[in-house]
Amino acid sequence: MTRRMRNKLTISNLEYYFAYGSNMDEHKLKIKRRINFYEKFSGKIDGWEILFDKAASGKPGVAYSNISPKENSCVEGIVYKIKSEDILNKLDKREGWPEHYEKKYMSVKTTNGFLECLVYVANPNQTQNGLKPERKYLDEILAGRKFLSDSYYSELKNTPTCD
Repeated sequence: MTRRMRNKLTISNLEYYFAYGSNMDEHKLKIKRRINFYEKFSGKIDGWEILFDKAASGKPGVAYSNISPKENSCVEGIVYKIKSEDILNKLDKREGWPEHYEKKYMSVKTTNGFLECLVYVANPNQTQNGLKPERKYLDEILAGRKFLSDSYYSELKNTPTCD
């Protein structure tokens, strides 16, 4: 998607958001976070990998998801079309922007071609090695199963948890 097309989408007060973590759980996104979406479909970012290295505030040893560049890897997730005001008023706050996560616009491969999407990436000072997600958090990610390839889902399902 060109910058011009993204700007047109933003002017219409809707943006594409790529979820690779717990926001793949539709119930969490709509009910708990009160974020409505107008479309959803599978997406993939080539040259990046999913990690569980974002330190959870107040939970020693517990991780949230993050992505990092890695050749010959990919991150799968869900592309949502959501209101720009929901990003500013709800999602930014829930994702801990700008302290915990930074916002990037990245090219995401979809069945409809490439789209420029908002993606939250953990700030490096909020990450550490040796962390593991909680089972409940991993289950929220796994709730996006129908948008993931079988191999990617299986890899996520086998992620060790801290509980």
